[in-house]
Amino acid sequence: MFVKDFDVFCNRYFQFSHKTDIVGTHNLFSTDNPEWRHLRHKLSPAFSSAKLKSLFKLIVASSESLRSHMEKQFKDEPTLIKTIDVKDASSRYTTDIISSLAFGVQTDSFDRSTAEFYDR
Repeated sequence: MFVKDFDVFCNRYFQFSHKTDIVGTHNLFSTDNPEWRHLRHKLSPAFSSAKLKSLFKLIVASSESLRSHMEKQFKDEPTLIKTIDVKDASSRYTTDIISSLAFGVQTDSFDRSTAEFYDR
């Protein structure tokens, strides 16, 4: 549907102010033709099947880092109820994902000794 009937998805009826929301008015979900067509043409190669398959391996590697971090939290006393800082964990995971997918840099934000990319 998204590939063959893409003309249906242009000219959505989102109301954004070009003066107050500079970022929101220029994304694929809120623009109208012809800007929508131009953005779709530029973004489509980034989301091809081959590209997404190659990125999936990087996402799995970052997910393993998150899984390992969570296992360490409960390793000492698995029956003890613990509080986990979900905001910190999700921020570190997001940093790992963005750094590997966008910049090609493998970071391990969960390892505090090598988390320079996250700390900045």
